[in-house]
Amino acid sequence: MDAVGICNLALGWLGATAITQLNAADPLSTEEELCSRLYPAAVRSVLEAKPWTWATKREALGPAEATGLPDFPSKYPLPSTVVRVLSCDDGGGANDIEYRREGGYLLTETSPATLFAKVITLEEDPTRFSTGFARAVAARLAADLAMPLTENAGVAKRWEAQYAMELQKAGALDGAQGRSEGSRPSICAARRW
Repeated sequence: MDAVGICNLALGWLGATAITQLNAADPLSTEEELCSRLYPAAVRSVLEAKPWTWATKREALGPAEATGLPDFPSKYPLPSTVVRVLSCDDGGGANDIEYRREGGYLLTETSPATLFAKVITLEEDPTRFSTGFARAVAARLAADLAMPLTENAGVAKRWEAQYAMELQKAGALDGAQGRSEGSRPSICAARRW
């Protein structure tokens, strides 16, 4: 599904008119203007909400700069495509370095030459989205579009709830990736007879 398709899914859920283009210099309709404005924020919001496996990357950051702060003496510049930082390590894989994100930097308690950060990156190509993620973006967008298009607070509230459900479903499916069937306990083994 492409960006126009995701927008049209949201618009269809609201009973609004479908669009044919996004980010046009001269939008043809209110729906096009609103979707052009709200779609990028909806994608970023859903990306920030969960640690999506398909948007996870490892970034090598360095060199460190001094901060002058006693608790976080080093800072590393973050690429502008980083939406969320999940963990940091010094290359040993322990993911145990304490950090704090401030602006475009990651402040850390230690100063390894290279800091390895597990991050969620800004993925703007909707063909890379999972189906569940695309539905969650459409639901977020429907919630954001509800008031301007329907002027009905009840509809907006229902789409906020629907977004939460779509996000939960998509996150559960995404989080199950990479696990072996053999690593999960069986239902029978978990029961105490």
